[in-house]
Amino acid sequence: MKEETAELANRSAETPTQVESGQLGEGQKFQALDEHEKLPLDLIRMICHHVETRPTKVVMEKWNTGARGIVSWHFRSEADIIPERDNDILRVRTLGSAGRSDDVVAAEFP
Repeated sequence: MKEETAELANRSAETPTQVESGQLGEGQKFQALDEHEKLPLDLIRMICHHVETRPTKVVMEKWNTGARGIVSWHFRSEADIIPERDNDILRVRTLGSAGRSDDVVAAEFP
């Protein structure tokens, strides 16, 4: 197994990490999206940007530092989603972060 591992490591090291588009075969070349295919992706990107930017502005009003990083970390972390149907509220509970200040900001977020 050690020999096989060494051989695979050598082959991996020889494999190029970047390939120019001219080196791709005909069936491997990238194709630009048509306008009707690109629009839904652009809309999703815009929505994601607004979803991250709005809480960042709220956090920055109260806490002046690292707002985007704090909000971004909470968006990427694992969470429990708890619907409160009676109150029309969707609560999201994230796991604690590495920094105590990040948790304080998240706890006070409206």
